[in-house]
Amino acid sequence: MGVSFALWENLRKDGVLMTARQKKFAEYYAQSDNTVQSAIKAGYSEKYAKADACKILDNPSVGEYIRVLSEKA
Repeated sequence: MGVSFALWENLRKDGVLMTARQKKFAEYYAQSDNTVQSAIKAGYSEKYAKADACKILDNPSVGEYIRVLSEKA
């Protein structure tokens, strides 16, 4: 999958669009549509899963990845 211009501007300083844990979250979320459970399955703390999920979904790169995964399904 190539990087669109919109995503390119969201690269972190180290050149990464999203962390491995954010990618796992997106993959679980695309399958289940459950933010809290997706965050927990991806390795985020149960105590902060809801807040972490909201922050992850604010990342445009993660949102785009979820959209792409959902279109494939």
